[in-house]
Amino acid sequence: TLIPFAVAIIIGLIFILGGLLVAILPVPMAFKIGLAIAYGIASLAVLVYVGTLSSGAQILFLADQSEKTFMDRLKGARPYFWGAVWIQVITVFAILGGTIALILPGIYLSVVLYFAAFVYYIENKKGIPALVGSQSLSKGHFWGIFWRGLVVGIIILVLVMVLSFAISGNFANIVMTV
Repeated sequence: TLIPFAVAIIIGLIFILGGLLVAILPVPMAFKIGLAIAYGIASLAVLVYVGTLSSGAQILFLADQSEKTFMDRLKGARPYFWGAVWIQVITVFAILGGTIALILPGIYLSVVLYFAAFVYYIENKKGIPALVGSQSLSKGHFWGIFWRGLVVGIIILVLVMVLSFAISGNFANIVMTV
């Protein structure tokens, strides 16, 4: 269904309008800064909540191809929310630690820990066992996962760059100079 896309568009518009409102309010700068920080924290909380629930609903859909609606899948993902956030936090810190140590361990960990959320939702393994399960799922498939992730990442990067240039108006200037 188109419900997830509509929700994402509505949330995005609310974030844009809120940011514009903070920028144009006729109040002292200190108040604007405080409001911008509060707005940023609230926006981050909403993004984490919606993103975690929607990705959980998508994973549950892949695991169970029944005729449930998207809203039913979101409700099914709610009990997993805090566990999914915990999986995300430990995955990020593991990848960050590997990246700080050297770039290559960070890349390796980002590939082998890619399936941690899938292991959590489908096999109901929590915390470190989900990371270990992800590592075992990716065993023997490292390069396939790496190259697919790289290609998708490059495609997304190009799309974001084109949209950013188009939205900012610089895209027209670049096209006109070529």
